[in-house]
Amino acid sequence: MLRLMLHSGYFGFSSIYCVIKLNTDGGISSANSVAGIGFVMRCDDGSVMVAGSKRVAYASSVIEIEAYAILWAIQVALSKGFMNVILETDSRILVDALLHNKELLHIRGLFLHLRRLCGLFTLCSWSFVRRDGNRVAHELASRALYNQDEVYDGFVPASISSWVLKDVRPL
Repeated sequence: MLRLMLHSGYFGFSSIYCVIKLNTDGGISSANSVAGIGFVMRCDDGSVMVAGSKRVAYASSVIEIEAYAILWAIQVALSKGFMNVILETDSRILVDALLHNKELLHIRGLFLHLRRLCGLFTLCSWSFVRRDGNRVAHELASRALYNQDEVYDGFVPASISSWVLKDVRPL
């Protein structure tokens, strides 16, 4: 019954009980200072619900671009009606600051906005994940450096699908 509720939440019924794992990543090209952000949202069995890849014209730091990746993923999750999320990122600094109420002065406004949006979820947990456990989001962020912005409903580009299969870990 729970599995049915998890899947039905995305396809039009109540998404109140749906728990989504959200991986995010961001990176800056050393060649031209353009940044890319990416995210992947998965349901309980590891299948992709939504993924995204977006180019950002400028970021002052890696921490800032990682925070933008989280922000975009949270905005998409809220717009899809997901109220229970497990957020994973390879930015230990951001996870530590969010979990321990630390302030990051150089991205203070963005950071406070992230905190406020997280308060809109019924459940929002944060977790640090090593880069090798964040490969799909990393590949999506890298893709953004050279491609147009995309949001993928229920799939990822073919060039990234092999990483999804290697990284399927149920909640």
